[in-house]
Amino acid sequence: AISNITTVMSRPSEEAWKFAMHLLAWLRDNKDRGKLFSSDGNREPLACVDASLDVDLHDGRVRAGHDIQMANGPVIAKCAKLQKVSFSIPGAEYMQLRNCAVDVVWLRQLLFEIGLEEWISQPTEVMCDSSGAIDWCKFGRLTVGNKHIALAYHEVQQWYKEGVLIPVKIGTKFNKADMQTKGPTIKMVATFVKWLTGYEKA
Repeated sequence: AISNITTVMSRPSEEAWKFAMHLLAWLRDNKDRGKLFSSDGNREPLACVDASLDVDLHDGRVRAGHDIQMANGPVIAKCAKLQKVSFSIPGAEYMQLRNCAVDVVWLRQLLFEIGLEEWISQPTEVMCDSSGAIDWCKFGRLTVGNKHIALAYHEVQQWYKEGVLIPVKIGTKFNKADMQTKGPTIKMVATFVKWLTGYEKA
């Protein structure tokens, strides 16, 4: 929501003002709910990634997001526009898969440095609802849909081959990161916020 509001800060409309007031009201009503971590939750990191279908007509970029959880609670959550334009939805998902992978690599290195290497003995699962993005990561196929993607985004293929992470297909309705890329419905908020903050498992 904040990521959306900031796109119109220089010239907000009446509709944007109402949206901001709605957000403040939601924050007020939920001010006492924190993040919940469970001792019986997942020790190994688990990530979800998503990119929007809605292109910003001002710059051609889409919004994308990801989250990483440990002990059922959030340790990293990010939402922003992609740095580059994508000509396809799988391309946008693939670029965000790489952005998420950067945080996965950083978190894994941190866990290793503080002596918790047993928590990262297996590749970190990164849930994604795009089969195309997963195929590009696993098999490195060059297609019409991804030949434009900048070289840095292909790092995720290397990390997959090195066993750092493994992209896993997930249904859209179970993808927590979906909340960061679309205008959520009331039902999505009720469900996904509980998942994202550790109060329920997806």
